[in-house]
Amino acid sequence: MTDPHVLKRPLERRVRALLRHLRPTTEGAVEPLHQCRVATRRLRELLPLCDAELGVRIAARARKRVRQLGGALGAVRELDVALGLVDELERTGRATPAAAGRLRQRVSEERERQRERMRVRLKPAFLRKVARDVAEVLKAIGMLDATDAWALVLADRLSLRADRLRDAITDAGPMYVSERVHEVRIAAKKLRYAFELASETGEADTAEAVARLKKIQDSLGRLHDIEILQELLRSIDLLADGDEPWAEQLAGLDGDLTEECRRLHGVFVAGQAGLVEVGRVARRVASRMSSDHGGHTGRGRPLKMSLERAPEAPVAASSERR
Repeated sequence: MTDPHVLKRPLERRVRALLRHLRPTTEGAVEPLHQCRVATRRLRELLPLCDAELGVRIAARARKRVRQLGGALGAVRELDVALGLVDELERTGRATPAAAGRLRQRVSEERERQRERMRVRLKPAFLRKVARDVAEVLKAIGMLDATDAWALVLADRLSLRADRLRDAITDAGPMYVSERVHEVRIAAKKLRYAFELASETGEADTAEAVARLKKIQDSLGRLHDIEILQELLRSIDLLADGDEPWAEQLAGLDGDLTEECRRLHGVFVAGQAGLVEVGRVARRVASRMSSDHGGHTGRGRPLKMSLERAPEAPVAASSERR
């Protein structure tokens, strides 16, 4: 073996980020939890490529545990963001101190409930298995010469991600249907992570496409964050507490947030054509990668076999946007 495997450095970065933030995440730190969640997303995009190279199931096993870890963090992350949004609304004068205080109380109650659920799921033994599994994949990749298998799997995933983004945009259309817009956000995020891998491995310059996806991801992420906060606001019985000064103030804030959601949705609709073009870029990159790497794996196995070992996970909701 001469040069390190092309996946070794991207994998090292993601594993290092995950392991660095695991302990502070379990101790209640907000930003490490966010970074840990992002690391799980990026690892889930990379591990199928490792699986194609290794020819054994250790990468698939690591991917399953990483997916479970990310799932355990999701609800708490959303509520961390919601608390930050309440602070912003009070700081900018959109929410009075009384209204912000009552809303903050509601969000904090739900956050503590979800943190307890997270602690139950993230047992020390499970976290040790996560660390062990990703370390095993990294060690195994470090002992291999690269074949064409990883690139063909990445090319296929780029095409798949692009198709899902196109379909999600079509389904969303110009109407404001929260669930459909959310699917666009998730599809854009996954395509962005695939683009990042194409760039890190030297297969394509994807900086412009990543920047465009990041911009729409931030906008749709803000929209999703407000929707989460509105759900919590609306779970407060304002009629029962109608004599409280904050009750009327929260009702007014709800209307204000609804107007912001409509504005953000308008930004999304205006940018739909640009998103479709990013999908076309992804398919061109995928086609070129497939051609450059021969359209077959380095071990002579059909591409279909490599992809069967790395099935696509179901789309799941997420609030992180890096």
